[in-house]
Amino acid sequence: MRLEGLKFELYDFILRDYEEFVKWLEDNLEFFPALYHCKGIEQNNPYHKYDVFSHTMRALKNSPCDLIVRLAILFHDIGKPASKTTDENGIDHFYAHPVRSAKMASEILNDLGVETYIHDSIIEIIMYHDAVFKPSKKILRRMFKKLGYEQTLRLLKVHKADVLGQSEFSKEERLSKIDNCFSVLEEIEEENKFINKF
Repeated sequence: MRLEGLKFELYDFILRDYEEFVKWLEDNLEFFPALYHCKGIEQNNPYHKYDVFSHTMRALKNSPCDLIVRLAILFHDIGKPASKTTDENGIDHFYAHPVRSAKMASEILNDLGVETYIHDSIIEIIMYHDAVFKPSKKILRRMFKKLGYEQTLRLLKVHKADVLGQSEFSKEERLSKIDNCFSVLEEIEEENKFINKF
């Protein structure tokens, strides 16, 4: 089967119940070698306790039912195997993996024949998924101006699912910050709507 023939199956199953998608992915993982190669890639640092593939699947399980969000999560870390380094303390790092992941994901999405808008939205989210988010109007307004409301909202949803798929290290604190970011983003959107009335 050509990869482009899988597009609508992927669209369908990734929005179904988690268990159904896992079964579909297991049956079709040979068509996604970049995902397969994430299996067994350990992430020895405080924020992770699962290998890259297992982390991705746990993030997916905790994601909202949104096609762009879930596809972004599916491919957000596929650049990690090629980006992995280990320091003198045995801590793993994955410097610049969002850039590598975005490039690899772009190739996969093009092979699938994904529509331009969906492709571009996914790649943009992957590029920014590792950004540091703080519930600051200044920071979020900058992101809002760069990405727009819908994309910034999707990015926060991806970020939250990402954290939910990680270790317990400062998880509650990180999730609280993300929830506060959602609130600040809504404030910015309401202010923007008010300004645009005039």
